[in-house]
Amino acid sequence: MELFFKVWIDPRGVTNRAVKVESDKGRDGVLFLIAYIAAVLTTFTSFTWEEPVSFLFVAVVAIIAGVVVAPLSLYLYPLLIKWIGSWFEGKANTFELRVAVVYSSIVPNILISLLSLPFIVMIGEVYFLENSDIYSFTQPAVNLWGAWVLLFLSLGLSIWVFVIQLHAIGEVHGFSAWKALLVQFLLGLMLFFILVVVLLFILILL
Repeated sequence: MELFFKVWIDPRGVTNRAVKVESDKGRDGVLFLIAYIAAVLTTFTSFTWEEPVSFLFVAVVAIIAGVVVAPLSLYLYPLLIKWIGSWFEGKANTFELRVAVVYSSIVPNILISLLSLPFIVMIGEVYFLENSDIYSFTQPAVNLWGAWVLLFLSLGLSIWVFVIQLHAIGEVHGFSAWKALLVQFLLGLMLFFILVVVLLFILILL
């Protein structure tokens, strides 16, 4: 548990230690459970819909979506990071990257989601409405305060988590955070290209 909190200030040291701890314990099931919880919470806190929905509806969607999102974040994402990182002489294996992603990104995102939940409850179910103007001064004072605090809290912590993850990936790969940033950029570029190709293919079929 100590590592989950210390990663915010010492991502490289925590990642190095976590890889050794998880290698000894072989807790793949625990890592997947953590990834699933993070997927459910992240889906819940980022969900939007065109029509008004209830908290229960969003919770059910998040629980179902977690079954898909968790394997992608725990297995596919580290695999892609390993592949692209190898172009720059990265030495990490898939297991090391899974541990790095869990400790530097998945667990911190659980904390961000848990911190966000009270503000989402404060704002109410209108939070999930896609075209709702929750930042307008026409909103009740409590809702408006909650919306703006949540915005800055989520934005600030998300940027911090991204930086933490760069250092964690750099640690296991054996290179700098700047190289890890390049790896992330290339991964994003590749996924964007795939998305464009898929959309063009769908448009051609239509």
